[in-house]
Amino acid sequence: MSQNQAVQRYVGAIAVTALMVLIAASYLPRPDVDYWALFSLGLVGVLLEISRTAKKSGSMAGSLVFIMHLAIGVALGAMWGAVTAAFITGITQTYVRVAPVKIVFNVSERIFSVGLAFGTYFFLGGHHPPAIFEPVVTGSGVPFNEALREIAVFLASAVVYFIANSVTVNTAVALSTKKHILSTWRSNTLWVLGYDIVASLLALAVAYVFVRFDPWERSWQSWFCSQSSCHSSPCAMSTAN
Repeated sequence: MSQNQAVQRYVGAIAVTALMVLIAASYLPRPDVDYWALFSLGLVGVLLEISRTAKKSGSMAGSLVFIMHLAIGVALGAMWGAVTAAFITGITQTYVRVAPVKIVFNVSERIFSVGLAFGTYFFLGGHHPPAIFEPVVTGSGVPFNEALREIAVFLASAVVYFIANSVTVNTAVALSTKKHILSTWRSNTLWVLGYDIVASLLALAVAYVFVRFDPWERSWQSWFCSQSSCHSSPCAMSTAN
């Protein structure tokens, strides 16, 4: 088997696996989605990735887009996390005119990594969104031990994401350069793994803002509509549902 054939078969295997992961993720529980807010988060991810590309920073440490993948995944579930990761990657890769086979691979490995991470998150007992994101009112709140457990579950899922992402990418690199997979993974990824895990905590902050902003947006919309005399407006109809 030639080198190109090996790479193409590997890309095909990752694409099929990603499709299976996405189908499985669609059966997992997920909250209702505000599509405009979801698009906004995806757009931020696109801008982060394009900015990294413009600066010609190809390392994992140079990219913060994984924060958006993890934030969307923990807030909205494995399926939406995988779908938006595919959207962000597909748009940015097309923008920089990457070869089609590389676009297929990069989109597929993001779907696989995010879907696997938050499938793990669900099976470890995680919730979308985490209970620690709920507003604290008098006499209520999440117990400290439960809060630590939710953070630990998220970090475990983040580790799954980084390992899945780095292994799939470095395997492709090793196949294309005829180098040993383990040595390639060590040289390209091992030294930034700790940085990525710590930085993943930023994803919790982004997800927290996203989750807590949604009720504010609905309250503002209700107030705005109550001041309007046109009860047949789209805004009035949306608050009535």
